[in-house]
Amino acid sequence: MAGNGEDKERRRLLARRPGDATWTGRPFLTIDWNSTDMWDLGGVLSDIISDGLNEFRNTARETHPAGMTDDEWDSVLGQMIDGFQANRERRAGSVLDDESRRRLDRALDLFKRHFLDLGW
Repeated sequence: MAGNGEDKERRRLLARRPGDATWTGRPFLTIDWNSTDMWDLGGVLSDIISDGLNEFRNTARETHPAGMTDDEWDSVLGQMIDGFQANRERRAGSVLDDESRRRLDRALDLFKRHFLDLGW
């Protein structure tokens, strides 16, 4: 990590104006990347995904995939958050031990399986 503190800068997620959001594939958010983000892009993405899943879990309480109950879906979201959080802790200086690695692997499997379920 850089010694100048740049790696500790918080990336800003910027919502675009509502009129800019269309179905043409343009993004709803933009990210101001700092120069050290590429040193550990997986870690940066873990931060973004963990925060996004947590927000989704707290706001999308009335939705769950077909064939799952609210409680089952909440458990899946919790496991995904937990695994990406394990990688976030690694970025903060902890070691990704075997148990943390299993949590991350489980989160990645669930994220892949339920990627298209992450919406209203």
